[in-house]
Amino acid sequence: MATEVIGAPAAVTEAWRFCVAPMMDWTDRHCRYFHRQISSRARLYTEMVTTGALLHGDAARHLHFDAAEHPVALQLGGSEPDELARAARERDERRTAARTGSPT
Repeated sequence: MATEVIGAPAAVTEAWRFCVAPMMDWTDRHCRYFHRQISSRARLYTEMVTTGALLHGDAARHLHFDAAEHPVALQLGGSEPDELARAARERDERRTAARTGSPT
């Protein structure tokens, strides 16, 4: 049974039947590569990356993905809306999931 997304076209709902939730210390590049082997149509997320890690740290380390992982969505975490917006704008990927006020 497919999960329905309110307002989403049927093709979108059908395309992302298999989604892997972002999990800290778990959904790293190796895990995403493994899940991509299970399904080429899976929705995959990164581990949660903080705005500070992207804006003031080694952004390339967090945003380097193997071509086999794509498409992959960045799970971005932070408490400052301006920093979340800036970090989301500075990345290459098209999908970003933002979390505020939650450490996990």
